[in-house]
Amino acid sequence: VALLTWEIAEQIYNIRLLLEQEAAYDCAQRANEADKARLRQQLQQIAQASREHDDIKRVEASQAFYETLFSVAHHTIAWEIVQRMNSRISRLRALTLAWPEREVAGFERMSRICQAIEQNDAPRAKQAVYEHLTEAASLAKQILSQPE
Repeated sequence: VALLTWEIAEQIYNIRLLLEQEAAYDCAQRANEADKARLRQQLQQIAQASREHDDIKRVEASQAFYETLFSVAHHTIAWEIVQRMNSRISRLRALTLAWPEREVAGFERMSRICQAIEQNDAPRAKQAVYEHLTEAASLAKQILSQPE
């Protein structure tokens, strides 16, 4: 298992920010009712995993949500790039999704992304991704900077 430092995490968040903001923007423009229903269902799976305190299911459901987002956006190459970083992204998600000091819960941030997509509000979807990832990055920095 590769060491996960803040220096590496920061690069991952910067890449995710670039790719996910554009994917959310395009997803919001393209999403039909079936796509929106699938995103809502995946969001509910995240909520269920959270209620069950099942971090593995929560990370898997989060990954499925993002895979749908990228797919609907037609960002297949960007998703391939994200997939190459998946093990590190999953580790970061596991670190930050349930962090008790989080200002706004990760689920709430993802709900805001989903709501913007449901309303086909591309600029708001892009902004919601920005807020989600910048907060997660800030938490990751705090967690990864703690002494062992």
